[in-house]
Amino acid sequence: MSTVDHQDRASSCRWQRSYAEDLIAGHGRQRSEAEFRRLLAGAGFTLQRVLAGSGSYSALEASIA
Repeated sequence: MSTVDHQDRASSCRWQRSYAEDLIAGHGRQRSEAEFRRLLAGAGFTLQRVLAGSGSYSALEASIA
């Protein structure tokens, strides 16, 4: 299920940019896979897989629980 049709594109883009900038600026936090599983579960998601990227970067794939 997508929420795209229910989002204000302008505010959503601003929020995403602000969030990404916080992560880049060092205000983010590294988390273990177990921590991400708990965070996602608390928000109603299930972690499906972790895709290793370059260096210490990874991508998470999650679905609605």
